[in-house]
Amino acid sequence: MEKSFEELDYCATPLGELILRRRKIPMLENEVVHEIILNGEFLMSSLFHVVEEALADLGLAAVEAPEGELLHVVVGGLGLGYTAAAALKIQRWDLSASLTIWRL
Repeated sequence: MEKSFEELDYCATPLGELILRRRKIPMLENEVVHEIILNGEFLMSSLFHVVEEALADLGLAAVEAPEGELLHVVVGGLGLGYTAAAALKIQRWDLSASLTIWRL
């Protein structure tokens, strides 16, 4: 029997075991899903990411800046990148922006 998931990364943190894993869901035609798990609790999944995208949309909609002005935005947190990807959809970024990944 084929293993249903693969552990991609593991990190012991002060908050407990942090795991990034990939798995296939047979009931969804073997769709590949990435998950972040902390101490056995699911934090994020690539299967459900509407909230992460809404966070960027709602946050940027609240910015009061003149039209055409470049925005300086920081997206931080533990995640799969959906918030950052949604924020990047707007065309008001300084193209010199960079992405930094920090581990706990």
